[in-house]
Amino acid sequence: MPYTSHGYWFGRGTPTTPPPPRARCGGPGMCTTCRRELQHQVMRLPRRFQVWREVDTSGRSRTGRVADGVQWPDGTVTVRWRGDQASTAHWDCLADAELVHGHGGLTRFVWTDEE
Repeated sequence: MPYTSHGYWFGRGTPTTPPPPRARCGGPGMCTTCRRELQHQVMRLPRRFQVWREVDTSGRSRTGRVADGVQWPDGTVTVRWRGDQASTAHWDCLADAELVHGHGGLTRFVWTDEE
């Protein structure tokens, strides 16, 4: 399974096996060991996804397809928000983007490419 030696998941989707013990290093975004391990992984093709929002929790955005994204071979993701004030955000991993923008499951990240 794609975990760093410090126990941080960098694979696609949700892990199907219990994770190894997790170090308190901060993961690939803060830890040079985790980042180095990710850089040495076998390169795979980028994978696209869409961001779908069921409920507009802020009252300022909208519902439906609100963004498009790419998960890069190193596990980082880029999200391009749609709309009049379009913007682009880069994340160390999809889990971080989901944590900030997922709104407890009200916003879904849907893969459009196969693994």
